[in-house]
Amino acid sequence: MVLDAIIRRMKRYPVETLIADFLTDVVRARGESTTLSPKRLELLRQVHRHPEKTVSGLATILSRDYKRVHDDVSALSRAGLTERDEDGLRAPCDSVRAAVPLEG
Repeated sequence: MVLDAIIRRMKRYPVETLIADFLTDVVRARGESTTLSPKRLELLRQVHRHPEKTVSGLATILSRDYKRVHDDVSALSRAGLTERDEDGLRAPCDSVRAAVPLEG
């Protein structure tokens, strides 16, 4: 039954989303916070493809609450995954790798 649910989920979502979900679950299980959640991954992809002048504009495009998008942008900026320039908010990297320590 659990396996069926996993297979259905794998057919519906891109592998990157599934990996982000898995890493988020692992980090939460360890009692830690995570910078790269599925919503933040979606945000990163959006600003990588199309830099956005304002957080408000980005929230509208993503159909999300302004405060949550603002908090996500702040967390991603602190992690060095987004930056602002003359084009607006953007994600300068072409890929992101996540590491989950096994010790600790």
